[in-house]
Amino acid sequence: GEPRVLRLPDGSSVTLGTASAIDVRFDATERLVLLRAGEILVQTAPDTAPTHRPFRVATASGVMEALGTRFSVRAADDDDDENDGGGRTHIAVLEGAVQITPRRAAPRVLAAPQQAHFTADHIGAFTPADASDVAWAQGMLVADGMRLAEFAATLSRHRPGLLVCDAAVAALRISGAFPLADTDGVLRMLVTTYPVEAVSRLRGHWVTLVPRAAT
Repeated sequence: GEPRVLRLPDGSSVTLGTASAIDVRFDATERLVLLRAGEILVQTAPDTAPTHRPFRVATASGVMEALGTRFSVRAADDDDDENDGGGRTHIAVLEGAVQITPRRAAPRVLAAPQQAHFTADHIGAFTPADASDVAWAQGMLVADGMRLAEFAATLSRHRPGLLVCDAAVAALRISGAFPLADTDGVLRMLVTTYPVEAVSRLRGHWVTLVPRAAT
């Protein structure tokens, strides 16, 4: 339920978001971080090996090679997938540039400050990125017109138990900055600000966001 900062052998740092997992594979030819689940924030450092080894992050969608940079990578949840099962990856470059190479598509370079989604077959449009894309590393969830279903899925990773969203309010758009250290407080803010209710079961371990009852 909290970020964790890892220092890699070359001096680079990786911040893991909650419910995230990586493998680190450094050898004589490359520095590879394999993102198994969740999201990471990467700050690369110059290679300390005698020969240059590229720094790469791999997901099911493809490989991202850092070109001296600070960037975040998120592997989409299963319900976000929209393709052949290779998944979808979101990347936001805050400093420098990253070369994106999908498994079955031509590479493109994404320079700061830009973000994009890509799959194994396609790289989406490049759009502006900013520090809010990695606000989770500072313990905040920043939403700008985020669908409530996506908001609930993200918040759920930062609290015990199960948080789900009723289909009737799934498309409701949420905006604001929310502290991840107090997820119960976030739910109270949602109920106060938006036309939803948080129905709690099993002593708060199962919470469902539903439409607010008419009065």
